Amino acid sequence: MNEINLAPGRSVEVENQFKQQKIVKILALCSIICVGLISIIFFAITLLLPINAVKNSQNQTLQGISQLHQRIVTVVLTQDRVHNIQILLNKRKDYPQIVNQFMTILPSDLTVTQMILDNGSLSITVTGASLMSMNDYINGLIDSVNKNSKISNFSIQSLVYNSDLSVYRLTFQADIL
Repeated sequence: MNEINLAPGRSVEVENQFKQQKIVKILALCSIICVGLISIIFFAITLLLPINAVKNSQNQTLQGISQLHQRIVTVVLTQDRVHNIQILLNKRKDYPQIVNQFMTILPSDLTVTQMILDNGSLSITVTGASLMSMNDYINGLIDSVNKNSKISNFSIQSLVYNSDLSVYRLTFQADIL
């Protein structure tokens, strides 16, 4: 048999659609109320909190960070410079020690009249009245150069007698390693 519904009313499907629409309307209303409440809360917070104080605090924090950054940069640059100076000092030749080595064996009756230090080459001119002192100085130089590994290519450039002044002039050159 066929069922005939003679009672006027709604069908089950229509009832379900009305319930779903009612739930959607309630959720929409709740979300609008929530957004409104959140907006009111944020508005109240901005009114209650002094914005100038927050901005001042932010500016102070940024200044502190920038000052700290400047100090860090200064420290790093200083450390880099000290490191580079140390490298240069390690590479630098010890000219005073080598010159002092040549000067300590110089006899008292000889004088240094010229000293040229150029591109790792040392040239010294010595004058004196005694050829014997020149010989002693040359022997001392040879011994000194043989003991020192920082000197190479030691050579006597000239040994000249000036008859007008009655002095001998000795010029020698050495390469400094």
